[in-house]
Amino acid sequence: MIDARELRIGNFINYVHENGNGNLFEWLVCSSDISAIEIDNKIFKPIEIDENWLENFGFHYAPDTLIYGKSGWFKKIEYQDDPTYFFFNNHLQGSIFLSSEKSSALHFIDSQMIYVHQLQNLYFSLTGKELTIK
Repeated sequence: MIDARELRIGNFINYVHENGNGNLFEWLVCSSDISAIEIDNKIFKPIEIDENWLENFGFHYAPDTLIYGKSGWFKKIEYQDDPTYFFFNNHLQGSIFLSSEKSSALHFIDSQMIYVHQLQNLYFSLTGKELTIK
């Protein structure tokens, strides 16, 4: 199940096929979907973040990083007019950090990020831009 209040138009979610066979289809949320989810959210499911999604969103894997000694996925973004690296740890369940090029600042953002729509929403709130598939 998914809460319609977590979604924005353009988020990716799974849609369970109506014939009852349980097949999942990737779905791009539109405004009518949000209304439908408010009424019956059993046929819509969140998509868990995996390496394929991160690659498709333009993240790059780095096996050795100095951020807490963990490997992870990086994407360079513009954040508050400062070239910044958006870091997602390799456990694919959370720990989001921002690391600035202009300063040595490292900002912890979130530790419970597990779904694609959550990553899309955070990216939009930080950059004002959609996280698009490359």
